[in-house]
This record gives sequence, C-alpha cells and structure tokens, in this order.
Amino acid sequence: LGWATLGVVAFSIGTDFMNKTQFIEKLGAELGIAPAKLTDTAVLTSFPAWDSMGRMAVVAMLDTELGFDLPPGALQKCQTVGDLVSLVSAKLTP
Repeated sequence: LGWATLGVVAFSIGTDFMNKTQFIEKLGAELGIAPAKLTDTAVLTSFPAWDSMGRMAVVAMLDTELGFDLPPGALQKCQTVGDLVSLVSAKLTP
C-alpha cells in the first residue's frame, strides 16, 4: 500500500526517507504554496507556480531528495496533487 492509501507510510531509498506529509511540505516549499492547500484533490494547474519552471523544480527535488528520475511525460499526466503523490508512491514502492 502506498501513501495515497495509508497517508502515513514512509518510504526510503538508500539513506533518503520521506513520508507523505514531508513530501507535501517539500512540494509546497518548491512551489511556494502552503502545504495546507496541497490536498489530494487540489488541481495542479490551479496553482500559478505549476508552470514549466515549477515542474522542473519538482523533478529536481525528486532527484535530489529521493534519488530518482520520472519517466518522460509522467509529470504532465498528473492532474491533481493526489495523482502526483500516487506517482511518487508507485515509484518508491518495491
């Protein structure tokens, strides 16, 4: 089960460790959005910061914080914050 299901599950790759709350906090910091606004149903395109630069910042954060790259086009398929959380969770779930 991933973040979207349990909400408190933590994942680690190597020495990196992050749970859903920490991911949302880091996402908010990268995009300049209060984490409280980043609910599972929040539509990413409703945030002005979810532009090409914002998406690049998220990709860089995933690489830096969790050590993985997203497949081409994966981020563009995410419509909501919940979609993004599910994408990251699926990538981190063994």
